Amino acid sequence: MFLRAELESMQAALERVSSSSAQPVDRQVRIWAGQVRELSYDVEDSIDRFMVRVDLHRPGFSGFIGRCLSLLTTARIRHRIAADIRVIKGRVKEVADRRDRYRVDDDVFAVRRPAGTTTVDPRLHGMYEDSTRLVAVGGPRAELCRLLVEQEGAAAMDGQLKVVSIVGAGGLGKTTLANVVYQQIRGQFDCDAFVTVSLKPDLRRVLGSLLRQVSKQSYSEVEAWDVVELIDKIRQVLRDKRYLIIVDDIWDESAWNWIKTVLVENNCSSRVITTTRIAAVAASCSSSIDGNIYKLNPLGHDDSKKLFYERIFGSEDGSHVELREISEKIIRKCDGVPLAIITIASLLSHKPKNIHEWDTVNKSIGSGLEKFPNMENMRQIFSISYYDLPSHLKPCFLYLSVYPEDYTILSHHLVRRWIAEGLVHGSNVDTLYKVGFGYFNDLINRSLIQPQHVDSRGNVGACRVHDMVLDLITSLSIEENFVTTLDSHQPSDLSKKIHRLSIQKNQENHTMPLSMMSLSHVRSFIIFPSATKLMPHLSRFQVLRVLDLEGCRDLENHHIDGIGNLFHLRYLGLRDTNITKIPKGVGTSRKGGNGPGRVSPLVPVQSRTGTNGGIGPGSLAPGAGRATWAIGPGSSGPFGPGWWNEPGPMFLAPGPPTGTN
Repeated sequence: MFLRAELESMQAALERVSSSSAQPVDRQVRIWAGQVRELSYDVEDSIDRFMVRVDLHRPGFSGFIGRCLSLLTTARIRHRIAADIRVIKGRVKEVADRRDRYRVDDDVFAVRRPAGTTTVDPRLHGMYEDSTRLVAVGGPRAELCRLLVEQEGAAAMDGQLKVVSIVGAGGLGKTTLANVVYQQIRGQFDCDAFVTVSLKPDLRRVLGSLLRQVSKQSYSEVEAWDVVELIDKIRQVLRDKRYLIIVDDIWDESAWNWIKTVLVENNCSSRVITTTRIAAVAASCSSSIDGNIYKLNPLGHDDSKKLFYERIFGSEDGSHVELREISEKIIRKCDGVPLAIITIASLLSHKPKNIHEWDTVNKSIGSGLEKFPNMENMRQIFSISYYDLPSHLKPCFLYLSVYPEDYTILSHHLVRRWIAEGLVHGSNVDTLYKVGFGYFNDLINRSLIQPQHVDSRGNVGACRVHDMVLDLITSLSIEENFVTTLDSHQPSDLSKKIHRLSIQKNQENHTMPLSMMSLSHVRSFIIFPSATKLMPHLSRFQVLRVLDLEGCRDLENHHIDGIGNLFHLRYLGLRDTNITKIPKGVGTSRKGGNGPGRVSPLVPVQSRTGTNGGIGPGSLAPGAGRATWAIGPGSSGPFGPGWWNEPGPMFLAPGPPTGTN
């Protein structure tokens, strides 16, 4: 009871920290939260080990001798459990004392800044960029002007208020585009204003700024006015005027609903431009008042090259021939996002013009390790989307760091992993999948992941993560010790406990670090085909829940020796491997009388040819190495109905239930 109660309290505290601010919280709070997070992992592992010990040492003998042995075994188990609880209690007290000692109080759950300092929005530079330096802005500007102004031929009949909402991912230049159009056409209106709402808006400040701009009056202490008084005053000013208002950076429909109350429909053909990263917000802005959605797309390759070379060399003609190839690689990684191109170009402009230096930068993109100030500014812009996420979506977003850069992530595969990791909650399989795909679609709606393979019904079959967003995810993941990856970079701190391990590339310099790593706390292990030579022996894992070897065709039967001792396993992915046999004991129940098996039952649910096999544990049918195996409730499979007799939603399936996606 103590462990479960502590775990619930820890999770509640971490959720409070996660949702307490639109920006990173105070550093002292982050340190304390990290300690609580590590402790919560250990408590959860202790609960799992407790359940396994109880499970594995149920009385198995009858008679006097059997009862005596059972009593001795039970006494040893209770002694170990009591010792574990004492250690946990001591650590809980240490963390609580440390919080009190350093006064990690409620008032520091918000960002604490030095007195007299203010933060500067890193997007301001883009807003005031000289229009002659902007690349490929002509097309979007013309299209936006057409939507705003050239509709007047039809709109002049009724003089309706029109809204155009610009939507797109962070860094595409929505604010810059809105400002360029604003400067170009504002002279055609009686009054105008440009206001920024931001993630956590101060409504009085926004309305006060709007009032000053449209009235051209310097009202003093207007932010102290009542909100209704502000709205009435703005409506009075706009009552008989043709106005142009830019409402930048809207994150929430409720914020728009407040702004919308000041927009007088006065038959003067007024115009409003909104910008947002969230598709649902754009739809709300454009539907509530007659309007359109303008989706801002990334730059094409030629425009990306032009912007990149102009920022470093002044023009493409001035670039160094020997740097062309590595430049192409870097430009492709930026994937048409102007902010990414400008940031990387700024970084390279301060580096020596040689291949080695530029290749180092190229390899660092997506690693979350580069500390150049402009990279930090870019992460700050992208991170606003992260801090706006509800607490249940943040770990799902961070989990994307297990995948290599430019990887096509299948939606049903990702949702399965989220469920197996315990990041999605529900009472049954159908509910879990429905909620999981809701999370997936929400990340797409927020422009955090890019949809791929969209079918005729609008269902998204896969996604990918922009390298610059991956850089942010990796940086945050390192900070929170969420995922440890082995790719082209060494892990930064081998002393930390590893909870999720993703081996993405087979590098010579990884053999030693991997051998030095303690894998006893790893609960999720994923290895990709290019790294199979680094596959560790399964005996090194003690609390493993997720084992994903899919696509690793170099792996054979001996690579999963010892899987029967992975007591906590919830997910086993073997699709597209050459594993043809499951070791003895796997596929039988922990509790039942079906043999000495340790791992929950495994059921082959889909072969390469799509047929379901009535295959028992021990061997797979021909081609079954191309199968996905399932662990979980709600399946009958070859072991008959009700084969799952473990509590909790522990399962793996090849895809969503029929009709889910």
